[in-house]
Amino acid sequence: FFIGLATLGLFHSLAMSTRNGRQDFGILGALGLLRRNARHVVTWQACITAIVGLAIGIPFGVIVGRAAWNLMVTNIGMLGGPQIPWMALAFTMVVGISTAAAIAWPIGYHFTRGHLARLLRVE
Repeated sequence: FFIGLATLGLFHSLAMSTRNGRQDFGILGALGLLRRNARHVVTWQACITAIVGLAIGIPFGVIVGRAAWNLMVTNIGMLGGPQIPWMALAFTMVVGISTAAAIAWPIGYHFTRGHLARLLRVE
């Protein structure tokens, strides 16, 4: 559920940022930015958004999970600490960044299909 929610949130964020920044892309296109470069910009934006989210979320989850485990263990008198699955966390980071890039590609492709004049039009 949370993975789906994060994916939809990233999709919506990218769609709205490209829609709101179309004049900026139009100006950059007039200065020589190619369509594939604009797609790369959207992909980098998605990857950096995912990296920042993972860089904040994973340590926060580990810290809160460890604190909750220690609170629970001390109340019932058990010994032992929680095990942190480092490989699973690394896999989560790789999959998260890859998913962000996969989400960004169709958005960037759809965004760069139009004409430069349409991007520069003032509404």
